[in-house]
Amino acid sequence: MPLALFDFDGTLTQSDSLIQFIRFTKGNFRFLTGMFFNFPTLLALKAGVISNQKAKEIIFTYFFKGTKNKDLLRLGEQFSKKIIPGLIRSEAKQTLSRFQSEQIRIVIVSASFYFWLKDWCLDNNFDLIATEHETIDGLVTGKIKGRNCHGIEKARRIRNSYNLSEHRPVYAYGDSQADRAMLNLADYKWMKWKPQ
Repeated sequence: MPLALFDFDGTLTQSDSLIQFIRFTKGNFRFLTGMFFNFPTLLALKAGVISNQKAKEIIFTYFFKGTKNKDLLRLGEQFSKKIIPGLIRSEAKQTLSRFQSEQIRIVIVSASFYFWLKDWCLDNNFDLIATEHETIDGLVTGKIKGRNCHGIEKARRIRNSYNLSEHRPVYAYGDSQADRAMLNLADYKWMKWKPQ
């Protein structure tokens, strides 16, 4: 069966799902206040001073550390069903539908957290490879479990999950240089919806 690999944020969506999840769970005022306090973190990320993983952990810790995991999972399910469908680009919907009609296996490969993507993927019969969060004694620590599914980590996880020689051709869609390692696995690739 052919395989289609899709980055999520910025490729399938027009906005970052972490930002949208924080807004959804905390409201606009707490979101804006929190992002103001975390502005130095965003600047450090943009300047390349800290990694994508470190920046994500700082922000996730600020908003969600100490939350009961069962409550976070419930919020993730609500977000997945109520918000994510409205974030998907029209061209993405058309491409996903076409691939499904052609019986091409679709895999969402995302640095976003697994817990808010899984129900949308299940509802649409997509496979999912994504970042996971850490918990201790049923509480969210704010840390990422293992490595952030970003950059070369995307390619590593894809290879660990699929024997690509059994899934030809392979298609891949991304929107940034962080997706380049994933796109390099594919026979046919698109960056920002343009063929490469």
